[in-house]
Amino acid sequence: MVRRLAICTLTFAALTAAAPARAGSSLTVEALGGFQSYRHPATQAGAADFVRDATGLLGGTALARIEGFGFGVGVDKTFNSGGPAPWAGWIMAGALIDPLPSLRVELLGELGRRGGSSFDDIFRSGAGTFVGFRPGVSFRLLPSPIRVGVSGFSRWPTSNGEFGNPDLGLVGRVGIEFG
Repeated sequence: MVRRLAICTLTFAALTAAAPARAGSSLTVEALGGFQSYRHPATQAGAADFVRDATGLLGGTALARIEGFGFGVGVDKTFNSGGPAPWAGWIMAGALIDPLPSLRVELLGELGRRGGSSFDDIFRSGAGTFVGFRPGVSFRLLPSPIRVGVSGFSRWPTSNGEFGNPDLGLVGRVGIEFG
């Protein structure tokens, strides 16, 4: 584990050093859609404690870029034919590396909550918490403000002291960058 952390830290440092300095700030508002594999409590007696489902999701993010750092918020809704279909909301922060004017590499962390079938469930005490990692890449279609990209994510549940198997996902994104 320590070795992996050291390798990730050195890789991040190398990417940051290799990226040309590009001053400025922007705000990107995006819609996202994709798939995730997530865990939810089993609903049948005698079943395992948790069941893993693969399902689609739709959502959106707002991400501010300030001098190479990104800060933002996001929300998504899973769609499932069988089990629960929760909402998730999160804050994110991390590095946004622009090696080219149109190319961006994103290394973001997440802190969020997942609730029940309605949006306000993520703000209630029964919602589950998670921490996550969201690496991605996006391209600005110059000279327009349109930005398209793809991100993966891993979200580890942290409710009740649990730090179990992560939920995994892959999303495509399209949005508008202001600034």
